[in-house]
Amino acid sequence: PEPVELPAPAALDDGWPVAPASSQGFDPTVLGILDERLRSRDVSEVDALLVARNGVLVYEGYFTSQTGVDRRHFLASATKSVASMVVGVAAQRGLLDAWDRSIADFFPEAGDLFDADPRKRDITLRHVLTMTAGLDWDHKAVTDRDRDDIHIKTAPDAVRYVLEKPLVDEPGSRFFYNSGPSMLLTGLIPNVSGGVEADAFAAQHLFGPLGIQDWLWQTTDDGTARGQDGLYMRARDLLKLGQ
Repeated sequence: PEPVELPAPAALDDGWPVAPASSQGFDPTVLGILDERLRSRDVSEVDALLVARNGVLVYEGYFTSQTGVDRRHFLASATKSVASMVVGVAAQRGLLDAWDRSIADFFPEAGDLFDADPRKRDITLRHVLTMTAGLDWDHKAVTDRDRDDIHIKTAPDAVRYVLEKPLVDEPGSRFFYNSGPSMLLTGLIPNVSGGVEADAFAAQHLFGPLGIQDWLWQTTDDGTARGQDGLYMRARDLLKLGQ
């Protein structure tokens, strides 16, 4: 039988043009098979899937009772990418002038930590953005409650918690995926923006211009936006950042 093309996503007043997938060059048969597998939970790890091509939203699917077009979703470590975007916006606005500046320049309040180990002055903003800072972070399983990713949320000073970590690699020498650099990214925004926290800065200069209004960014106990995992957004809004 001839394949029946899925209908275009709903046209909402949110900045997304919508159209059937075939109008943007997609094979409706393939997309239909994917949709069937996702809805049957044959592929069970996916909560939601949106597809845009040529700036047009052509597919939108939600596959759990906790997801939907108006439901915010926990972004987990995708938050790290948004933290980097916020730093990019700060640079675009002239608040940051060089990627290769020492991070010591951005955290004068932690000068004693850089004095205690001057090698940390070799850590640049570029190293933080690329997770090559060289600072230690534990490797414990996500099920372990006694780990850095948990302790930083209640630390009296989240930035200081990261900068106190010993230097275990020469800055720039090794990529090491961990949450510490992402907290430094959100933590430096108040210091370059006149005291505006990263979540409020994002609201004004990143989310706002894109028409993203319905979001939640959790903070550590000291009020720093959790750059590693704290963001909740609707799928359509996350796709705007991807676009």
